[in-house]
Amino acid sequence: MKPYRRWICSLKPNDNLSGSHGDIMQPKVAIHGSCVSRDLAEFHGYEVTHYQARSSMCSKIGGKIDYDSMLLNSIKTNFQRRMVEWDLGKRPFTSLNSDFVLIDLIDERFDVFTNGESFATRSQAFFNSSVLKSMGAGYNRIERGSEQHLEFFRHGVRKFTTFLDKPVFFHDARWAEMYRVNQENFNFKNSGKIRDENALLGSLSEIIQEEISFTKILRAPSLTVGDASHKWGPASFHYIPEYYQEINKQILQSLD
Repeated sequence: MKPYRRWICSLKPNDNLSGSHGDIMQPKVAIHGSCVSRDLAEFHGYEVTHYQARSSMCSKIGGKIDYDSMLLNSIKTNFQRRMVEWDLGKRPFTSLNSDFVLIDLIDERFDVFTNGESFATRSQAFFNSSVLKSMGAGYNRIERGSEQHLEFFRHGVRKFTTFLDKPVFFHDARWAEMYRVNQENFNFKNSGKIRDENALLGSLSEIIQEEISFTKILRAPSLTVGDASHKWGPASFHYIPEYYQEINKQILQSLD
């Protein structure tokens, strides 16, 4: 299921995009993924027309979930609350007014709950709000990496393709094993967790590439290093500036 058509454009790495009225502007992007893609857009001046995060591809299948919306009032930020509302309400992804779509899978780190008919992403905000207890009986956690999980993920991706009508780039990001402090690299302590998450990302990456004909696969493995001075703090998916620069270069070179 590949309903979108490839976009034909010629760009050099430092070029801007032209708008519908000939005005020069930065690229416009719709993102489904995580901070690794949202940070890229921010650091390089992209206009983000739509951003959905903390939502597993698994949750694209099934119907809307009934829940007590008052429980979401305890969520600290409007963004976190909105992401939970969109996930539970099955808000369709939109690429309206964007030049391309950017997908990454880092937020597949969250567990998924299902009652066999509907699916919900267990983001931290979802968990802290205790909204699960208002969703009715029968919701169980899917074991990530299980055959069942991979099957649900594939079906979710197929559903997601119905929202795509622009060129689609896959930001094939991984958890960094090291972080940098003053030009010196150190190993993250949770090496086992990082290996497990990257192994799962490898499996999910294979599936999504089987289901979507991407315009470009974006990777920078040698630059996948955490940045201790990152605006969001040190983490395996808060990278050094050189990483974002390389991915940005690949995007601009590949809008063809």
